[in-house]
Amino acid sequence: MPEHESVRYRVFVSYSHEDYNAAEKVVNHLKEIRCEPKWDEGFNRFHGFPEQIRLFIAHAHAFLPLITVTSSQRGWVHQEIGFAIAHNIPMMPIVIGEALPDKAMMRDIQAAVLNENLDGLEEVLTREEVQRVVRRHSDRHWAVYQCAETMLDRTRMLAEWADQVRDLFRPAAVRQKGALSSFHIPDKRLTHRVWKDRYAGFSPGEKQCRLHLDERRALTEHAKACPTRIIVDPSLSYDRYGPAARASRLASLLEFLESRDARNVQVAVNTDMPPAESLTLVGDWFAAEAISGAERKGYRHTNFTRHAPSIHRQIEMFDNEFDELLAEAGWTAKSSRSMCIRLLKKELAEGRRQTRNTTTRRKRKTKRKN
Repeated sequence: MPEHESVRYRVFVSYSHEDYNAAEKVVNHLKEIRCEPKWDEGFNRFHGFPEQIRLFIAHAHAFLPLITVTSSQRGWVHQEIGFAIAHNIPMMPIVIGEALPDKAMMRDIQAAVLNENLDGLEEVLTREEVQRVVRRHSDRHWAVYQCAETMLDRTRMLAEWADQVRDLFRPAAVRQKGALSSFHIPDKRLTHRVWKDRYAGFSPGEKQCRLHLDERRALTEHAKACPTRIIVDPSLSYDRYGPAARASRLASLLEFLESRDARNVQVAVNTDMPPAESLTLVGDWFAAEAISGAERKGYRHTNFTRHAPSIHRQIEMFDNEFDELLAEAGWTAKSSRSMCIRLLKKELAEGRRQTRNTTTRRKRKTKRKN
């Protein structure tokens, strides 16, 4: 089955409660064409109502407002339409009866016009039409971004957005590339010595460690439940921290890959990645991509977006790259985790050998001087 056939496009249905019967009919039809309708019937308890509306719209593949005489008089319907337009969510308005859509707000959007019985709904609202509208907005220039300027901003937002998706919606597949991934962050208490080891004795501060721990644990919750793909570079030297810090980081990644949490994880290796490259995709719920970075400063200017249509394009590109890297290495997706575990153990053993050799040379040099 082609990838787009299996995608359950999320369609947010905006309506007035006086038009509930029409909205329910549209929702049921969306389910029949293998879409995932989002409306206030599916909202979670104990979460803010306006907040959920904004998030459901921002995460939608398409926005479907039901324009009726009643809904045209409801301010919140206009606000939802305006929010969807501001976030470049593809619009699929349906006008029912003799209602007149707001010409200023939807002047460039062709609406489907149906009678009050919604006769012809099956013809105008097809899966192919939803797919066509989404595909038309798949270019990244449609996406609306939030920028995490610093490393700490990035790690905080990664944890918050990942938790948000899990709490309001469901766990999702993780795709991540760059350095050793978020899964080389220790999943240990903040007083554990591993936090000092990974920074060669330099203390980055409790706040930074706590935020990193939040990032690791938030993404692990998704990885435990869903297929996860990571592209890493175990050859990084971490020169400014030294071999002990490098060993600590490789060991943390190894510990994760050998744990039960990593049963759904596949790994590819790319030793040619630019140092600043970092991309995180959590399902098609959000993407976070850094555009600069340096050792000790971390990834900076990370652009976050929830724009589902353009994230699909990034998922396709990521999976193509991942499959090419596996083919070049002669690995299969099924064997990739065990192959990476073997590689990490080899890197750690080589690092220990080099450390012993360096120590021996220093001792011999000291003896000659004496």
